[in-house]
Amino acid sequence: WLLTLNEYNDYLMYRKKVEQNPLKKPKWQPKFRPRIDFVNSVEEHHFDPVFYPNQGWYRVMTFPDWASKDVCGFDGAHTMFARFKLDCDLTFSEQMELRSFPLDCQDFTLKLRESNGQKKAILMPEARYISVEKRPSAFFKLDQTFSVLDEWEFYSTRLEVGDSNAGDSRSGSAYSEVSILFKLARRWLVYVQNVIVYFFFITLLAVLCFALDEEEIGERLNLAVVILLTLVAFQHTVFAKLPNIPYLTFLHKYIITSFVFVCLVIVETAMLTAEVRSETLNDVASTAGGSVTFDVIASWCFGLFWLSYHIFFLLRAGWNRNRQRKKLVKDSVEIADMISDKYPQFLLSWSPLRLLHDTQKKMKDEQNVDTEEVNEKVFAQWKSDQLSKILEINQEQEEKKTKKKAVSMTEFSDNGDILTFASYAFDCESKGNFGNFLKRNIGRCCRRCMCDCACCDATTRARDKSVQQKKDNVEQYVQEFRRQSSAVPEVRNMK
Repeated sequence: WLLTLNEYNDYLMYRKKVEQNPLKKPKWQPKFRPRIDFVNSVEEHHFDPVFYPNQGWYRVMTFPDWASKDVCGFDGAHTMFARFKLDCDLTFSEQMELRSFPLDCQDFTLKLRESNGQKKAILMPEARYISVEKRPSAFFKLDQTFSVLDEWEFYSTRLEVGDSNAGDSRSGSAYSEVSILFKLARRWLVYVQNVIVYFFFITLLAVLCFALDEEEIGERLNLAVVILLTLVAFQHTVFAKLPNIPYLTFLHKYIITSFVFVCLVIVETAMLTAEVRSETLNDVASTAGGSVTFDVIASWCFGLFWLSYHIFFLLRAGWNRNRQRKKLVKDSVEIADMISDKYPQFLLSWSPLRLLHDTQKKMKDEQNVDTEEVNEKVFAQWKSDQLSKILEINQEQEEKKTKKKAVSMTEFSDNGDILTFASYAFDCESKGNFGNFLKRNIGRCCRRCMCDCACCDATTRARDKSVQQKKDNVEQYVQEFRRQSSAVPEVRNMK
């Protein structure tokens, strides 16, 4: 950055003192120093300044190979610059859009911000030329020799110099920012060789299950189940290496489709097994041709379905890759409009607190009552309500004679402290017990039996009395008949 005249004079005076005492370590510092922040840094391993031998932490120098005065507005050969070097080891974060995984292309961003504000400093590229060739020098260099990103292919690097959004700052301040975008494309061929090829052949073996005759349904079902277990085991291994995200990627969709396909093959085999069993039990030979027709039709349908969804995913993969490669030539604004995932900001405002305070003040002015008096009235009203509720509960319990229940009463002071807490319980007859219910029903049955027995005794006595009376009447009739029949000869003799 450029030094002011006062800073440069101060530096010259300090250099004279250092020359008089060469053993003293230089400690000169300018009055202004840029504050560089890495916005998307999540972990700082070390962030240390570099010491220049015989010059200290800051190096003051000119650049004869600087851009001309017509380009930058000053003569670099006669302008004093201050240089400060930082040795940083940082870990950055990047929000990735992985719906097209593993055919995606990503931007890895390093964002630098000068926190003093635009009124004091503006970040810009170092406008220097290579003195021999007179072409702009590369102020940024990326060495891939020790890169650990073997999964990615570097396409290009893009630099964006601009300002931050003033709306994100409470004071409305904008800061100078520099964003370095690394355009990377994922090497998708690795996933094709290690994942997709295996799923391709496993599902193809599921189609070959239809080559077995319908008479060998057991062997076909065993083969399909073994293929399913193999697919599940391999699927767990693959999912452990895939990104843990809350949505399905392109590769996830292909794996799930293959899994569903194998499950449908097992379901069709099970249906065929049930059909053949029913035909055997019913001993209907005429329907054997129908079962073969069903199996043949199912084999053709599954074969076409397998071929169709592989062709679909192949065409979809080409379309996704072409769409993702367009991100490699776009800036950050165009990419933000292209990405479907949006991450809104959650802002909390203090205006509701102010409105609440104004509302409370307005209510207090309208009522014109002291706050302590209001609290006392509220507590007194609450206390009376609690006592009335307790009395109502006691009265209802006595009337209904329900089971034992506890009732508590609490008294509060004027400031809300608990003074007393009393609880008691009262006993009453319970009707909800099963033993009482059984006892009550048995008693009712006994009473009914006793009544029935008494009624039976009365009926029997009445019946016996009636029979006895009829017997007496018959005997009286017989005696009367005998008496009359014995008197007839006498009358005849008398005649």
